[in-house]
Amino acid sequence: SIVGFGVHVASYLDKKIVMLSGPTDRIDYRKKDRIKTIYPKKRCTIHKKKLYLKNKNCSCMKNIDENEVLKAVKSYI
Repeated sequence: SIVGFGVHVASYLDKKIVMLSGPTDRIDYRKKDRIKTIYPKKRCTIHKKKLYLKNKNCSCMKNIDENEVLKAVKSYI
């Protein structure tokens, strides 16, 4: 899941989670031990400068390595 509703529901149901975190973070999640967070290899210019609300052209999610996602999913299976 990306950070958002899916993570909240899975966390409530006490499921293991692989979370893709582009511009946001998991700091507010209580069950951190059941969440594997995948961050982008590099942050986009928008989020380096903390322009969250002013610009919607973020490319952080494009910088997440699909091999890291696959590795995290396999570790839970």
